Amino acid sequence: MKRSRKDKNSNKFILVAVGLAVVLIASLAATIGIPSQPKEPEREKEKTILESYVIDSNYIKEFDTPDGSEPVAINVKDGMVWFADSKGRKIVKFDPTSNQFEEFPIPGDVKSTIISIWSLKFDEEGNLWFQDAGTNSIWRFFIDEQRFEQYIIPTLPEGFGTSYPINIVFVNGKVWFSEIYGKKIGILDPNKVKDKSSEGIVEIDVASNLETLGPLSVDNDNNIWFTALTYPIKGELYKLDPNTLEFIQYDLPKDIASPVGIAIDANNRLWINDHGTSSILIFDPVNNKTSRIVTTLPIKETSPYLYEQCLEVNNIEECGGLRASLPYWNIIVDNKLWFNEHYGNTLAVLDMDDLTLIEYLVPTMNPNYAKCEGYEPCGIANVLQFDIEGDKVWFSEWSEGKIGVLDTTKKIPISIEVNEPITLIRGSNTPITIEVNAEEPLTVEMRVSATTSSFGTLINMTGTFDERVIKFDEKGSKSITLNILSEPNLETGDYMLTITAKIDDVMYGKIVKARVI
Repeated sequence: MKRSRKDKNSNKFILVAVGLAVVLIASLAATIGIPSQPKEPEREKEKTILESYVIDSNYIKEFDTPDGSEPVAINVKDGMVWFADSKGRKIVKFDPTSNQFEEFPIPGDVKSTIISIWSLKFDEEGNLWFQDAGTNSIWRFFIDEQRFEQYIIPTLPEGFGTSYPINIVFVNGKVWFSEIYGKKIGILDPNKVKDKSSEGIVEIDVASNLETLGPLSVDNDNNIWFTALTYPIKGELYKLDPNTLEFIQYDLPKDIASPVGIAIDANNRLWINDHGTSSILIFDPVNNKTSRIVTTLPIKETSPYLYEQCLEVNNIEECGGLRASLPYWNIIVDNKLWFNEHYGNTLAVLDMDDLTLIEYLVPTMNPNYAKCEGYEPCGIANVLQFDIEGDKVWFSEWSEGKIGVLDTTKKIPISIEVNEPITLIRGSNTPITIEVNAEEPLTVEMRVSATTSSFGTLINMTGTFDERVIKFDEKGSKSITLNILSEPNLETGDYMLTITAKIDDVMYGKIVKARVI
């Protein structure tokens, strides 16, 4: 794996900046459930912060944004990339054909100390809407006129300074948004609002005893779905009828930590990212049943807690922290579930038909957001939002001042095949044959995770490959064996295994059903 140091903004991550960033992430832990970073160690004042690494990628290209930018919200329309800079208080347009940025300063002298702009959405007239936790507002940017209007949210919870609107959706000609701290759903009528006022905004209380709300998603019948949660104790799921304004509440499994992103497929099933573990929940509102899959376990290079050293440890305290990829936002396009993994430092796509999972490693790796003790490259880029247009996936890197693009047309040179279903017998070892296929010379590392825990670690089960690292000198295939030992106290039932082949910049996984008897 080739790597280089990041040249731009090499002095950007001074101690004060990183200290602030850690505080921002920690503040999100109390809102939408992002676990806080490891406690920042004491540092001498003259010691500079480490620069980020940039690894080679055959699939992702990154662009430095204007100096000082901290991009989060991002939207792509007609080939143009739009993103919000919360720190610089700007909406920015990027033209990939000319590599030119055009900046539009948001009015007002506001210095936000939080990540304030998470959602950018175009309406049918081509105007750009966004929420702004920094000013407790919803904004509309009339692009042709280059004019902003601000609509102030009525609720301002005591002690927080903001209701923290997190995202916006359009339903029945109105703008709907959720308030993380306000614990309300807001409804904005574009025909009734007035600039710099709360007129035209109605709020609905959510009768939940949990601490915060998650973002909104809309199903094929225009029902609005969202979560409520107390991180990492409990999560609830809500459906809101936009016509009657009635809620239906559903309980979620007890072992989830932070249900955040919700994507809804053609059958109105909900795919819910648990941004506190490695789990993705699949909820079917017809039968009120929930199933689960897990991502690949994080690799050591992106591991804030050195998860790699903890894979065989069932006690989290002994391990030194969580062992999770933290799947975040998600989108469904052409029956494929796209999502980002915060601590996995990947953009991932799950084919919902054949349950293959491809995880693309983000090139930039910031060691200040990881625990890189004695190895490099290492770190994460804090990819928080993304959008898709055609065969390109555009994403923002908050801490790095970058945006990136993934080219989905480039083929993956590795694949695996597994015969299923798999039957495992408690107290016995079960060999599973895996066919590994390489389209070119390369080295493959095999990995396995399972729904025996929400983190993906193997609990009451061990998995051992007879050949964990495979070297291909030329194109070809090779059969290897994964031996699964099911302990006697493993509960009977259905589980999902995620078996993965990793090369330098991408991972190819197959999710298979395993029944324990």
